[in-house]
Amino acid sequence: MTPPLPKAQPSLWLSLSGRITRGTYLLYFFAPLLVLRLLTMALDASSGGVGPMAIREAIRSAFGEEALSFTPFAGPASAVAVSVLLWPAAVGIVKRLHDLNVSGWVYAGFVGATLASWVILLISPQSDVARVPLYLLMPLALGLAVLVFFIGGTPGENRYGPDPLGRMDSDDPRAAAS
Repeated sequence: MTPPLPKAQPSLWLSLSGRITRGTYLLYFFAPLLVLRLLTMALDASSGGVGPMAIREAIRSAFGEEALSFTPFAGPASAVAVSVLLWPAAVGIVKRLHDLNVSGWVYAGFVGATLASWVILLISPQSDVARVPLYLLMPLALGLAVLVFFIGGTPGENRYGPDPLGRMDSDDPRAAAS
């Protein structure tokens, strides 16, 4: 029997410390953020929103006109939503990584590499070489998604806190006593 999901408290979305299960991540982070993101994209599409021009031009020249509708900055509502949702999204991913006994700095490195890749693309949008870093990051993004969505957490307590499912590590003396 799985323990009940944690109560939705502000610390769940604000603090990088602790661990969360895949179910908690899906219910409290992924699903709400996805719904809000889709709503803002629909709002931008219905209002004919236009994103920041430098980003639009870089994306248009590198990937074509059709790629603009899939960018996170497709319009003003999307730009605001992405800005507001960045922190809760990062918190959820970091807490899932903590559940796997992986440092949140792994995600920080991925985000830094992604931002650097976008800067390179903005500086030289016509260059084929400018797209290479983004293409190289795609397998890493897929690997991160597999970790967050499909891999179960470390049984028992780890350096980031107690097991959110209440399991005990087989090496834990409390497990032998029960």
